[in-house]
Amino acid sequence: MSKGYSIRVRIGGRALSIISDAKPEYMMQIASKVDKSITGLLNSNSGLTFEKAAVLTALKFCDEASNVKNIDDNIEDDNNISREHIQTAEKTTIESEADNLRKQVVAYSKELSKLEKENKSLIKELEALKNKK
Repeated sequence: MSKGYSIRVRIGGRALSIISDAKPEYMMQIASKVDKSITGLLNSNSGLTFEKAAVLTALKFCDEASNVKNIDDNIEDDNNISREHIQTAEKTTIESEADNLRKQVVAYSKELSKLEKENKSLIKELEALKNKK
């Protein structure tokens, strides 16, 4: 631990000292959530020991953290799928645009060839008219 903040908290009616790298305000918030969970379990189950309530609370919080991680993983998977769909759509769009451009190049080449023939024909006509004079 780098800074090793030390705080005193009450959890389930017991005074505890906690040393953590996390800021004291944050640890107090976490300790308060743990206290509410353990105290709630102890108040609703008279035969439950502090240790069992602590284990049940740890299981509950681990389950919640695992569910959040699963949700986060699912969101990341969905984002990856979305990125793949976008990339596929972009690739399809680019390929379609490239095909259209190739078709335009072919059409312009044909038009250019036609105009060059027409130009040669007009030059011949012009030379023929000059030679007649």
